[in-house]
Order: sequence, then C-alpha cells, then structure tokens
Amino acid sequence: MYIEPYLDKFKANPEEQNWIDKSEKFREEQKALEVKKALMESSKKRNERRRWIAVIVSILLISMAFVLYKSMESKQKEISSLQQKLDDQLKLDQTKELLTLVMRGRGPEYKNLTDEEIERIIYKERTYPLDSLIEIKASVSPSNKGGTNRNYTMWLDMPSFRKDEIKEVQYNFCRDFIDKLRISKDPTSSFSIGYLGYGYCPTMKIDIIRFQGDTITRYFSFEKYFEKNPLTD
Repeated sequence: MYIEPYLDKFKANPEEQNWIDKSEKFREEQKALEVKKALMESSKKRNERRRWIAVIVSILLISMAFVLYKSMESKQKEISSLQQKLDDQLKLDQTKELLTLVMRGRGPEYKNLTDEEIERIIYKERTYPLDSLIEIKASVSPSNKGGTNRNYTMWLDMPSFRKDEIKEVQYNFCRDFIDKLRISKDPTSSFSIGYLGYGYCPTMKIDIIRFQGDTITRYFSFEKYFEKNPLTD
C-alpha cells in the first residue's frame, strides 16, 4: 500500500480514515484470498498427484497380477504336459507289453524274438501302409489226400489292431462254384471251403474294402500253394 509509510505524518479526517480502513480490509481480504487460492492449488496438485500415484499403482498391481497369472498358467500347462507325457508313456508301455504278448502268441516263430525285435515289428505294423501288411493264408485239410477235391481254410493275416480300418473282405470264387462270393465283416476271421466234386479255385481274387473307400486287391494261387504243400496219400 503506497500511502502506508506516510500515515503517521498527517492526520486523516473521518472520511479518509474510513477509506484507509476499507483499503486495509480489502488488502487483508486479498491476501487471505490469495493464501486460500494457493492452498487450494496446492491441495489440487496433491490430489492430482495422489490420483496419478493410485493409477500407476493400480496398473503395476494389475500387471503383476497378470504376469503372476500367466506364470501360474504356464506352469500349470507345463505340469499338465508332463503328466500327459507320463500317461502316454504308461499307455505306450502297456500297449507294447500287450502287443508283445500278442506277437509271441502268433506262433513259434515269434516266441524267441527279443523285445527289441518285437518292437521293430510292432512299429512297422503300426506305421506302414496297410496294403504292405496283409497276407493271404490258407490251410488244407489232411483228410483230402489224393484226388482233386480239397477242403481248405482261408483267412487274412494282418495286425489285429488295424483291422478296424477294413469295412469288409470279399472272396471271389471261380465260376464252377455255386456260391461265387463270400463276404467277411471281420477281416481276420477264417472260414472253411469244401465243395466236393468241384476241386478248388486255381487263383482266387480277394477284395479288401477299406472304410476310406479304396479297395486293396489280392490274388491267391491255390495251384502254387498245393505245389508247395502237397498232400501225399
């Protein structure tokens, strides 16, 4: 206030004094207002800082929770994967053991094989194309020694655990046979053939129809079979 240093040098009249008092009061009010404004600004800045701190802390907590969740999820997946591998290995070991027993039960030629040799055979039978694993087998009744008539048995030799790939097997007989078609729904089942007076089919056509729609065709020569397996009188 510019007049304040000179107030003690002159005597103010009532009107002047009133003006001076009002001016002093106005100045005090302005100071108080400025102080209040400064306090409000300071409080506003503190509140804003607190809000930002709260936002940052919230983001950090959410990020930490997300990282922790992902870490736990990854660990759980790792544990589940290891458990699945153990289960698969156990099933594989059990399957191998079962297949080993099945293989050794096929015939004497399999009984003396080592586990490693059997595992190689099993791997082949599980992975190779089906048409490379199918063989036509037959046997002839020893009661038909001599003559041209033959009672014989036929079947498909293949891995039994892959027979569900086959829809049916059609055995096509020669024209001299009354029943010219034999259909087997179980690929590995055997059946007997005995047509007395008609002899046998020199070559039989076998159609192996898969569920995929394709057909595997085999021809079995009984002439060659009887040459290799003669029935003596």
